[in-house]
Amino acid sequence: MKYQSKIIMMLLIFGVSFGGQQAQAQFRNHGMYLPSVGWMGFGNSTNAINNAGNQEWETTDHWTLGSGYFSAIGYQLWWDNQTYLGFGQPLQLGVDKTLISLSVSSGLRYNFLRHKHRPFVNANFHYLQFFNIEGTAIKGNPNLGNTALFLGLRPGAGYEMFIGDEISLMGEVNYILFVSLDNPVRHSFASRLSFNVYF
Repeated sequence: MKYQSKIIMMLLIFGVSFGGQQAQAQFRNHGMYLPSVGWMGFGNSTNAINNAGNQEWETTDHWTLGSGYFSAIGYQLWWDNQTYLGFGQPLQLGVDKTLISLSVSSGLRYNFLRHKHRPFVNANFHYLQFFNIEGTAIKGNPNLGNTALFLGLRPGAGYEMFIGDEISLMGEVNYILFVSLDNPVRHSFASRLSFNVYF
């Protein structure tokens, strides 16, 4: 009887300890993407669908690097903010320079599960601006000091997996519908992989 009591006690202690470790990250209310690396589709991958509206991107696809912050609204709903820089080349022949894009987004992410594995859907407002466009075919907006900027809606989906109490890896794919003040809509895609730290 004493032997059985010891076994039961050990199982209870193990269960409480293990359960605490599993739940610890679940109830952290804030986190950061440190860092986030990815890709954003422009001329190489999306001009086939943008061609219908004569709104082709004048730049290659961009590789992106950035960071972000997210905060819990509820157990499964998160307010998500991301900022990253992209790097590509003009599609214009004879122009050899690096184009830089700035992306800033804010929106909501909903996790379907609350434990180690967290598939999710999200929706964000997306701000995109190109820099170093002098001498390229990229058109700026004359109403905004010839600034090449776009505003977009970015729905998406992804998957997050915890690899520690407060550390996770996340993959995400998105479709982006961009609008401009004086141009028809343009389409884009994006994907990213991030290392997340909760606090």
